[in-house]
Amino acid sequence: MDFKEKFKAFTDTVSTKSAEAVQKAKDMAEVASINSQIKNENDGIRLAYQTIGEIIFNEQKDAEDSPFNEQIQSVKRKLAKIAELEKQISAIKGTKKCPSCGEEIGVLAETCPKCGAEIVEEVIEAERICPACGAKVADDDKTCLSCGRVL
Repeated sequence: MDFKEKFKAFTDTVSTKSAEAVQKAKDMAEVASINSQIKNENDGIRLAYQTIGEIIFNEQKDAEDSPFNEQIQSVKRKLAKIAELEKQISAIKGTKKCPSCGEEIGVLAETCPKCGAEIVEEVIEAERICPACGAKVADDDKTCLSCGRVL
């Protein structure tokens, strides 16, 4: 085989390998695009599941015989803990939330600077909740009627 034939064989091999590499790159880009679409669909499914869960929670949060009672009580405990932590942040910052629009305002504010609502201090009777299960308990209860924990 002379030099021209060897060179032609070499260039043909380089061309073939280059075309294969380009095709593999295109295939990988297509796979990445499809994987991205799958991720988007899975994200949509997770959002739908979350929405279904929120609907069921809101429909059954006060039901005593819900098949989801354990999960509902867990959510209630977590919501109560979040509210407690948010109150701690507000106390540190010297703020409160406007009852009308939710804007963070100074603790001494008499009107909301965002919506103009008059801030009326309400005396809210504290609701007693079992720390173990999140169920409402009466002020004079010694044990939780829902889970039996000593209060």
